Amino acid sequence: MVRDDRVVPLLPAAPVTARTYSTAELLRLEQGALAAAAARRTDGVARVPAAAVEALLAPAELSAEQAAMVRRLTGSAAGVEVVVGPAGAGKTRALALARVAWEAAGVPVAGTALAAIAAQTLQTGAGIPARSLARLTAAGGGPDPTGTDGIPVGGVLVVDEAGMVGTRQLAGLIAATAAVRTKLVLVGDPHQLPEIEAGGLFAALARTDAITLAGNQRQREPWERAALAELRRGDVLAAVEDYRTHDRVRTADTVPELLEALVADYATARRAGADALILTPRRAEAAALNAAVRAHLLETDGFAGPELAVSVGTDRLVFRVGEPVLVTANDYRRGLLNGTRGRVTAVDLHRRELQVSADGRTHTLPAGYLATGVVQPGYALTCHRAQGSTVDIGLLLAGAGLSREAGYVGMSRGRQANYLYAATEALTPAADDEAEHPRLHRISADEQAELLYATVVQRLADRRGQRLASEQLDGHRDWALPRTDAAGYLGRALG
Repeated sequence: MVRDDRVVPLLPAAPVTARTYSTAELLRLEQGALAAAAARRTDGVARVPAAAVEALLAPAELSAEQAAMVRRLTGSAAGVEVVVGPAGAGKTRALALARVAWEAAGVPVAGTALAAIAAQTLQTGAGIPARSLARLTAAGGGPDPTGTDGIPVGGVLVVDEAGMVGTRQLAGLIAATAAVRTKLVLVGDPHQLPEIEAGGLFAALARTDAITLAGNQRQREPWERAALAELRRGDVLAAVEDYRTHDRVRTADTVPELLEALVADYATARRAGADALILTPRRAEAAALNAAVRAHLLETDGFAGPELAVSVGTDRLVFRVGEPVLVTANDYRRGLLNGTRGRVTAVDLHRRELQVSADGRTHTLPAGYLATGVVQPGYALTCHRAQGSTVDIGLLLAGAGLSREAGYVGMSRGRQANYLYAATEALTPAADDEAEHPRLHRISADEQAELLYATVVQRLADRRGQRLASEQLDGHRDWALPRTDAAGYLGRALG
């Protein structure tokens, strides 16, 4: 396979175990997308008179950087704009005012996001009509004068959580919006969870004259905002020390001990009326935590009233009033989207159905629907599912899948407080002192604790963000396209 002419070794001189490969098609697509975006800097699309924008900004009470974002989006000539900001920076609020300015000037605005739940958040928070990227593509992804079913001609298309959109999809949006002179606004954060498919295009675009927000309007404590900023920019040791100083890091020798403490802390927060959420990098850990929390609440009389049991394959799911639930598949007919969090408000054993409150609405879910398994316990979520969520208290389990991006997402969900839980057994390899270090003293409890903190720092320093394949070439081949051909190639490649 690697000898195929379509396969390009990125680091052919590296050891076999360190080599990576791409394809000529992807390399050309990457360079075509970058060149096409650069060629749109002087498009002059979706402009709003400065006086009209200032009239809207005057009573809006935005921060200085939010106001600068609105001015740039509505006044620049660029056909592609990139907005980068940390979690809780207030990007959505600024987008809402930009949308008002565009619409007042007769410029149609539409939105999209990789996940339907993110598109719904964009629509709810910024008032921008939005749909998932899959639905936009299914609708043709082409020109639409009204902006309700596709890309609004001569308007604006806002892509939220753009850092999670793969290179091929972003390249397609660059080509499609250029074809109808629509301004493309890419909003995201390369420091949060990266693309699942081949990626790196958003991060590359973000390095070229992006609109940058630095503020944090989510975390209430000034020290926590500072610690989160340290974690985001890579000063991991300082960040962990700050969390440690403020008693936000919980440790234990064994995983069972740690989980017991985590579950107890969740139950305490729940009893106090807080919206608490457990986060973890992996699905298996989330499933185990959901079961552990529920068992704890049953033992401590955390539930009251009847329970509805439903068979899902060989498994058995049980629901009671007050339990948080998570929807794991899109159901547009019911108005429930993959990633929707809700709470059981009523159980009807006679009709065998639940009432679930989510997004300010009450949904009636019959047992037949529940038997499909698309509604799961919602005590614990993966960091991927939680990206974009805001709760009162976040509890992050530092499992084997911990990385800089997962840690940043996990430690930025809670307004009031965020906690990190780490177990020596899970993160630090065991050593046989006698066999491996016969002349050394046994590791003391204090030394073991410091080793655990060092391991947490090491895991949080591990970046998983993607880079463009073309950025990893060692120069053995020149894949540059003629500048005049870049946009044309991109259009042809994407059909």
